[in-house]
Amino acid sequence: MKDMDKFISYLTGKFDNHEQIESEEKNGNIVHPKSKHSAYVFNDKIENLPNDFKDYFIIEEGYYEMGEMKQDIHHIFKLSKNENGNLILESYEISNLDDNELKNYNNINIKFEDLKESHKFTPIEYIFKDNAFEGISISNLPDDVTLEIKQRVEKDALMVSEILRKDGKITFGLEEPIIYKRIK
Repeated sequence: MKDMDKFISYLTGKFDNHEQIESEEKNGNIVHPKSKHSAYVFNDKIENLPNDFKDYFIIEEGYYEMGEMKQDIHHIFKLSKNENGNLILESYEISNLDDNELKNYNNINIKFEDLKESHKFTPIEYIFKDNAFEGISISNLPDDVTLEIKQRVEKDALMVSEILRKDGKITFGLEEPIIYKRIK
């Protein structure tokens, strides 16, 4: 199986971290939010996609709950290969559509020309090692804030750590990743 096909088969589907939460509850120390993660290739829902287009557009849906806080997050990415043959995941946005308006895979229907690369996040370059794809992205945000994303994408699990830092101090997130297991 080609790297890109393997990566897509690992990344897409439905995942949650209920095992991690159950373990934290058992130990009396819940530190991660209850999380659900879904990812889908949606090239088939894009009008005017060029016939020779070899990359993949992916929509990711995240649902988080911790105490009273509930949050839905939706992102669009393009998966491609760089000049070194490594997989690159780049953030994209839809012209005239805020990320908060992007709902989910079931209701997405857009035109190719409306997809624009977003420069909010530094692309993640993945390396395949130890039967998984690993990648890190560090993005410089306004007000001297950095966003560090670390991912490990396995056949039936995703490990994701997202940390916001200001002046070198963590203001959001944890070093220890959310551990998602495949449910579908």
